[in-house]
Amino acid sequence: MPALFFPGENAICKLFSYRAGGLLFCPTFVLNCQLKTPARTTSMLKKIAVTALFFLALCVRPAAAQVNYSSAIGARLGVPAALSYKYFVSDAQAVELYGSWVSRRFSWGGFSVVGLGGTFQIHKDLSLVTDGLTWFFGGGGDVSLFSSSDDYFRDNYSGLGLAIHGALGLDYGFDDIPVDISIDWIPTLNLTGGYYSGFTGGYGALAVRYILGR
Repeated sequence: MPALFFPGENAICKLFSYRAGGLLFCPTFVLNCQLKTPARTTSMLKKIAVTALFFLALCVRPAAAQVNYSSAIGARLGVPAALSYKYFVSDAQAVELYGSWVSRRFSWGGFSVVGLGGTFQIHKDLSLVTDGLTWFFGGGGDVSLFSSSDDYFRDNYSGLGLAIHGALGLDYGFDDIPVDISIDWIPTLNLTGGYYSGFTGGYGALAVRYILGR
C-alpha cells in the first residue's frame, strides 16, 4: 500500500464498476487506476521490478537498524485505506498486517470489498539523519473479496483477487510520545481477477500508529 494517488495525464482513473473495467485487487476501493504503457516491453519491465523486489525481501540478510519500538497499531491513510498492525521480528525485520472493508452505493448500484494483506519489511538505519528514522523495502501479498450490483441491468458480480507487491518507504518512531509514522509506495502485480489483472503503481499510504511496545 505517496499517501494518496492523484492521476495525471498518463493514467486512467474511474469509479469502481465492473462495467467500467473492474477492480484492482490490492484492494483499491474507490479508484480503478491503470497506468498506460507505451509498449509491451515497459509493462514487462514493471512486472519484473515488482517480482524482483518481492523476492529480494525474502533473500537479503539485513544489517541491524536503529528501531525504537517493537510493535504498533493504527491506520493506513491512502490506497488502500486500512487498519494496520506492525511487529518487529528482529532488530531490522518487520511484518505489517492490514485489513480493510468498504461499501458504497451509487445511482447505478454499488459495490463492497473486504481485503487482507501483509508485507515483510527489511529496515535500514538512517539515524545519521535523525534518531528513530529508518528506510525499508520488502514484499508481500494481498487477497480481496468483492461484489458489485447494477440496478439498471440487474446484474450482480462477485470474485476473488490475488496479488503480490513490493514495498519501499520511510519509518519514524518518536522517542517522547508513543507514535510511529511511515510513508510507503506499494507497486503491485495483480495475479487474478474477474475483469482485471496486471501491474499498477498507484498504491501507497501515510500510516499513523500507536506504539504498543518498545
